[in-house]
Amino acid sequence: MPTWEELEYNNLARTNSGSAAAHTAETIAILKEGKITYRMNPNDTTRYQYYGNESIVDQMLRKNTFMQTHNISARGGTDKLNFLLSFGYYDKQGVFKVGPDQNNRFNVRLNLGSQLTKHLSLDSRITYTQQNSEAPSVGTNGNGLLLFNLYRYSSQNPLLTPDGLYNTNAGQLLMQLWTRVDTTTGSVTFLTGYLLLS
Repeated sequence: MPTWEELEYNNLARTNSGSAAAHTAETIAILKEGKITYRMNPNDTTRYQYYGNESIVDQMLRKNTFMQTHNISARGGTDKLNFLLSFGYYDKQGVFKVGPDQNNRFNVRLNLGSQLTKHLSLDSRITYTQQNSEAPSVGTNGNGLLLFNLYRYSSQNPLLTPDGLYNTNAGQLLMQLWTRVDTTTGSVTFLTGYLLLS
């Protein structure tokens, strides 16, 4: 939906609820014309007035993300000893163009089996997994959370100012994106079992 239409609907909703319109006819006309995206605020020359028509969703979300998975394994042995060794790697890019949004995992597994005697065998399994995750500090789904706020944000206010700085009008969204949570978890599992054969 074009920004001028978004503002017209916003005004209509406000007047239907008994409130005053939030956007002037001049602002809507400038957006319809589409010739300027900002101008200096005549009441405060340190600030801009924005007339953006580019979707904030398009500015902040990727249309496609990439994921890769790689696995390799080897097995072998003799009649008395056998093994399986495997390695795995997983990497996924997040949906956000700005801020932290990445997930990757590395895992190793070793299975050993040995026939110790005619009646006794030993099986051992060792696994190691490490997962690294970088994500926004707030949840992405739900009322008041990141995607909810992103889709409610007006495209009139661009992500970047004409000076190339991040727009303070997008402050809440950007704070939610850049306040990050980095998580690294690792685990080692070791299982051994004896089997008596009759």
